[in-house]
Amino acid sequence: MLQKVLLPIMAILFSILLYGKRGWAAAAVGAFGWGALAVVSFIDRNRLIPWSTGHWVLDGAMFGPLLFVGLAFLTDMPTLVCVAIAVVGCALLLAVGSLLRTRRAL
Repeated sequence: MLQKVLLPIMAILFSILLYGKRGWAAAAVGAFGWGALAVVSFIDRNRLIPWSTGHWVLDGAMFGPLLFVGLAFLTDMPTLVCVAIAVVGCALLLAVGSLLRTRRAL
């Protein structure tokens, strides 16, 4: 219940802070990432877990924007470096997930 209150507040707060630190583009990505988490917190767990299992690529793709927001907020690296790290990190996460799913299917 607490995440239903805190996540929307965090989405707004991080977007405002990212706007001040990195500009509107980073704030838009932050609003998307944290906003998506806030929306997902309102979905019933009994419906969310089967959906996540069935749509694991889309579920795992949320790691990219969240990694970007974390890097952009916590470090002073250039924005393009944060984007590159987030893209590579998301691709690695999805590749490992694919390997684990393939191994499990054998």
